[in-house]
Amino acid sequence: MAEGSEHSRLEEQEQTDKLTLISLIRQWYQTWLKDPDLVLEDQHILPDEWEQKIEFLKIKMKKLFQKILNPGVDETRLDDYSLKFVKWLHDSFKESNTAWKEPQVQLTDIQRSAMQFSVRFYVDNIQLEHWRSGNRIQNEVRREMVRRLRQAYIYTLG
Repeated sequence: MAEGSEHSRLEEQEQTDKLTLISLIRQWYQTWLKDPDLVLEDQHILPDEWEQKIEFLKIKMKKLFQKILNPGVDETRLDDYSLKFVKWLHDSFKESNTAWKEPQVQLTDIQRSAMQFSVRFYVDNIQLEHWRSGNRIQNEVRREMVRRLRQAYIYTLG
């Protein structure tokens, strides 16, 4: 926050010694960029996506900051504005885990000695890896399911 003689304003500070939400977000997506499954174009997609979200964060923070500094007739609504900002952080900035994104395994059919299951799972950032991340993750889930079923002596070949 920088203060002038007449106005106060909110600014992002370039700090190396203090951890801030924005610096942690950048550190997080820089770490994500090291994922060996990402492709070359993902090196641009991820930073662009997260820098855009950071800009939205700054805009929303500045608006809230201005409301707090100059509440005017909205003074009694400051808590509502703050709660709305926190809700936006939770729901839109970085999506929270919602029930429909949780993996689901459903028994869909039983025939004599066989059972059929349906497995559903959510893939975040599906556009990464040239839109192939869904297929890669589907194969990983299938391999892990077979491994665990074999480990439990439920699945055998032949």
